[in-house]
Amino acid sequence: MTARLLVPTMIFSGLLIRFYFVIQSPILPLNDGGLFYTMANELIANNYQIPKYTSYNHLNIPFVYPPFGIWLLAVTHQISNIDMFTIQKFLPPLFSGLTLIPFYFLSKYLLGPNLSKIALLFISLSPTAFEWQIMGGGITRSTGTFFAITFLSFFANNLNRNILAYSTIISSILFTLTTLSHPEWFLFALISSIILFFNKQSLVKLIKIYLISLIIAAPWWTKILNFHGVIVFLNSSNNVLKPNPPSVILIYLPMYFGFLKALLNRSKFCLWLCSFYIIGFRLILNITSPIIAVLYGYSITFTNRFWRGFLSVFAVLSIFLQLSFGYTIFQNYKISQISNNDLQSIDWIKTSTPKSARFLILSTQPDTYSSGYEQLAEWFPSLSDRVSILTYQGSEWLSEKREFIYKNTYNQIFTCYDCIFSLSFDYIYIRDDLITTSIITFLNKSNKVHIAYSNPQVKIFKKI
Repeated sequence: MTARLLVPTMIFSGLLIRFYFVIQSPILPLNDGGLFYTMANELIANNYQIPKYTSYNHLNIPFVYPPFGIWLLAVTHQISNIDMFTIQKFLPPLFSGLTLIPFYFLSKYLLGPNLSKIALLFISLSPTAFEWQIMGGGITRSTGTFFAITFLSFFANNLNRNILAYSTIISSILFTLTTLSHPEWFLFALISSIILFFNKQSLVKLIKIYLISLIIAAPWWTKILNFHGVIVFLNSSNNVLKPNPPSVILIYLPMYFGFLKALLNRSKFCLWLCSFYIIGFRLILNITSPIIAVLYGYSITFTNRFWRGFLSVFAVLSIFLQLSFGYTIFQNYKISQISNNDLQSIDWIKTSTPKSARFLILSTQPDTYSSGYEQLAEWFPSLSDRVSILTYQGSEWLSEKREFIYKNTYNQIFTCYDCIFSLSFDYIYIRDDLITTSIITFLNKSNKVHIAYSNPQVKIFKKI
């Protein structure tokens, strides 16, 4: 393979791998996205005017999520007449794959043409970089990532060119689209641009870009502030646990080498990575994956030829090891994904239960539920228009820390079956092929519930 074909091959391989994992979910978009599916339908019903609340899970969740990805989903559906599930399945991996192009030029600016290829290989093949981008919920994450990386890449590669007005306008548009796509990728673009381009001349340009973007995005954020005030954004920031550094030391060892090298050289890459762990982000490995990729490349900046060669081989092997582990991770999605039996059960729910019915969904083991590999829990409220009492998606915009409460409650159920009846529900929905049979045996013997519906995979108990 010639050197000229190496970069296009890595980009194309990254795109193929993303689509390969997505098509493993035959019915719905991969894993999550039910909240955004509901919000997109509400935008269409409301003539694209942002409503005050979303009806998702009957919780009156403020409709404050940055709207670009949701708007794109709704518009693409209406223009193409393709069903929304299909669009929501394939747009995220497309944007995630396209992000590889601006990332290459950003890493080339930061590392040079040779080391940037290691960084690109990481972003292309490591599931750390794309796992949460290609899901159904990636309709906002993938667009946010794409615009954030494109903004940083464009700004970096136009810093020293005498096209100030043109550069400022394009950069402002890209930063605005990042702002309107995803809150964490907005913060990534903001923090990264300040750290990477920290000098007087660049900061003046950046301040202009931030102010222009603030003005362009004003119709959205002024409406949100008018509806809900600042408190809704504070709720979201308070519902994030402080993250831990990558725990699988061996897999990420080249990153630690790169970090050590950057520390010895007093490189800004150290502050770049540490700032995100200090602030705290929900999907910390995903949000810092561009930085991890750069550190992979930077780890090979040793002058000693032997160590440079050794670390190059080790970094490549590490990335392919992550890809193989990633294949195992994606099997969790296949195990817990919604089946045709689930769809039949939901059809029965829509015709045989009142709209006010509250469901306790038990469709996976506690560790899978806590890790977020739970398709039914998020999609159930969207597909059935009923309440799922332990679905936590969207709850970050509410005042209570419901995600942590719901996860703890779900875990408790599997150690204290009697605790089920302390919860407020009307029905229990069980995927009996994924849930331990002892719970089903316990409910069958209980005089507090009876079976209202069953099929080969699902049992629905009604509270007496």
